[in-house]
Amino acid sequence: MTDFEHYIAETLSGGSPAWSDDWPADEFVRTCQVHGAGALIADLVQRHSIDLPKQVCDPLFDTLEAHKVYELLHADQLVQLLARLESDNIEHLLLKGTALAYSVYSHPWLRSRGDTDLIIDDEDRRAVQAVMAEFNFEQKVSSSVELLQYQQAYTKSDRFGYTFMMDVHWRVSNLQVFALAFPWEELNQNSVDLPCLHGSARTLDNVYQLLHLCLHRVGHLNTLDYGDELTARGDRLLWLYDIFLVCQRLSEADWKRFGEISRQKQLCAVMLDTLEAADEFFSVNIPEADRKVLAGHGSTEVSHRLLTGSRFQGLLTDFLALPGWGQRAQLLREHLLPPGSYILMKYGKQSGWWLPLLYIRRLIGFRF
Repeated sequence: MTDFEHYIAETLSGGSPAWSDDWPADEFVRTCQVHGAGALIADLVQRHSIDLPKQVCDPLFDTLEAHKVYELLHADQLVQLLARLESDNIEHLLLKGTALAYSVYSHPWLRSRGDTDLIIDDEDRRAVQAVMAEFNFEQKVSSSVELLQYQQAYTKSDRFGYTFMMDVHWRVSNLQVFALAFPWEELNQNSVDLPCLHGSARTLDNVYQLLHLCLHRVGHLNTLDYGDELTARGDRLLWLYDIFLVCQRLSEADWKRFGEISRQKQLCAVMLDTLEAADEFFSVNIPEADRKVLAGHGSTEVSHRLLTGSRFQGLLTDFLALPGWGQRAQLLREHLLPPGSYILMKYGKQSGWWLPLLYIRRLIGFRF
């Protein structure tokens, strides 16, 4: 744990760590932004009169004010969209950042995020696409793959120049071992209202919220492009803080249910690794009985391979999770030689002239 990470984590946990005059202010601000904690630290400074240098406070206060403005505009767009989905009888659940912003955070603008995630039934994909087009959300380049990606991104810019991003999922993860473990029907049955946002807004209940946060964190291990500024285990503090806040809401029965579901779905290692990563910074205080349940089953699970960070191990895990050889061959083909539209989208290019170089880059960068 670096000095900056320790300071951020202890401050978010309600502590009062000492600021060192030797710390470069710009590097600390950068660390706060990378970890999504800029607005959170600024809010705590304002409410508790934390003594920080002006060159630290000013940019963090600017971040907080920018978040407030963006949240007002974003919420207006989102509420209109959710109301329309409701009127068309399209069931949907909010995931991750926006769901957490309106459930476990004191104010939604404190939860930094770049987009809003929705998950829907696969059968409603065309209907949702039509609604997004009606609201002038542009579909980013379609992935044109069936097994490699289970989501579609949309963007929209308003008259003030703000860009809003929506990420529509029809599976809970792009990793097969996770996606197959949590079908839409199960997620929908374990959801709750999110009235602080809108009357039709719903999200996962606390147990399933925690399950999903753990899956999301492991799915992004060693894939975030922040150089050396993440934690030693490749985490953003914001994601670990999310987990800490959700864990605080769990009852004894919730923890037991969490362990039972993890064991049934053979995801104990994934869950325990994430909880321990969060506990290192925010003292999650996992009940000992539930820790033993997770630790007692994790080493024999197929999903355990995902914790190595190896691209090959991830591919092998996905390969074995699929039910038949036809799908396994298709997944291998999509990984090694995906459609050009997927390659252009992944690397942020539009012209097909880039494709030969991008395919070479993908093959060279395929870490084993």
